Amino acid sequence: MSSSTVVSQELYLDLEYANFWLRIAATLADVVVFWAIKFVTEWVLLEKLYFLDLMRAVAEISPLIVYTSTILLGMFPYLLIIWFNSSKYQGTPGKLLVGIKITDMNGERISFWRSLGRHYVMNLFSFLMLFRAFKLEVLLSGLSTLMLDIVGIIIFILCILLPVIGYLMIAFTARKQGIHDKLFGTVVVKR
Repeated sequence: MSSSTVVSQELYLDLEYANFWLRIAATLADVVVFWAIKFVTEWVLLEKLYFLDLMRAVAEISPLIVYTSTILLGMFPYLLIIWFNSSKYQGTPGKLLVGIKITDMNGERISFWRSLGRHYVMNLFSFLMLFRAFKLEVLLSGLSTLMLDIVGIIIFILCILLPVIGYLMIAFTARKQGIHDKLFGTVVVKR
């Protein structure tokens, strides 16, 4: 074993992993914080500013600009979460509140790209639900209604079951890792 491997394992062994309930508490706090941010960015900026003459003029000239800005504002809270997790804070406001942080397996800060991947794997099944809701009938329009219903039910079950298993893994794995942590080599530890 090389000396770098030994150091890496020693750091790894000194980490105190955040348990399932701490992570749930952090997530609930984040839901409140980021819902408020999403509300402010979407409602105040879009609804209130839309009535300004400037926005009306832009919408008449190029609706694409309005649609693009709407999408970007909708993405803002998610990008903020990804940034927080890869920043010097190593976690969202909820994680800071309960005293936990995200690290790599050696206790180091994760990169923005690792945070991005981790976040989207964590939310992949929510996106699949959206896919099911909006695209399934269009893509599979040649199938019978019964077959569409069966495919829809299978996707629905997978979208519910897989995230639940992924999160329950936190309670039962030695390092308290969910599927998104295992895939991206991260752990959530106490500060």
